[in-house]
Amino acid sequence: MTGFALPEMSSAEPATFVEFWRGLYTSTDEVYLRHLKDGHKINTDDVIALMQWKAGPRHAKRAEAYGRATPINSLNARRPWTVMDDASLMELRDELEVALKDAGLQTSGSIIWLTFLCHLAQPSTTPIYDVNAWTAWGYIEGWLKSSQLAMTPVRFKTYLGYRTWFNDVTNACAVDPRDFDRALKMFGQFLRSPVGRRTVVEHDAVLSL
Repeated sequence: MTGFALPEMSSAEPATFVEFWRGLYTSTDEVYLRHLKDGHKINTDDVIALMQWKAGPRHAKRAEAYGRATPINSLNARRPWTVMDDASLMELRDELEVALKDAGLQTSGSIIWLTFLCHLAQPSTTPIYDVNAWTAWGYIEGWLKSSQLAMTPVRFKTYLGYRTWFNDVTNACAVDPRDFDRALKMFGQFLRSPVGRRTVVEHDAVLSL
């Protein structure tokens, strides 16, 4: 494992890592928090707002289409559950994927928006997943290679591994899940920046010795 790190890439405890990197998160979560309604039922308007928050203004129309096509009962039915196991999460994934494909959506290999919809069912234990979170995870666990910085995560099985790791860290270290989300996003963005890429390349060189 390469380890949790600060900008000088010195090792840090998870709580210190989260405290530093989440402090660099400057986006507003107002829309996210207002429509998430963790523990309560959500509606289609909530899903549309959350999808647009995730997608950003450039993809707002497509995000709205995803929100309208989402079977809201599939999300709300899971909200009172205890933590979904992998089989239950894959069942939810299948329900969402069928509905999205029937609407002419979810035609590419990317799973980012699909996993975000899964996140809406159980926000605290089904984390947000994107290229930044995936990159941060790979560096912390020591498997990220510089060649992978041009890739996008496409396998749901990999997301299941990320989810297990994420929950293990938050439970073992008493880290708030949303704070961990923010920290991983910012650390992943750093690793994909010119300075961060050099760090990953240097790590590749060490592994090849």
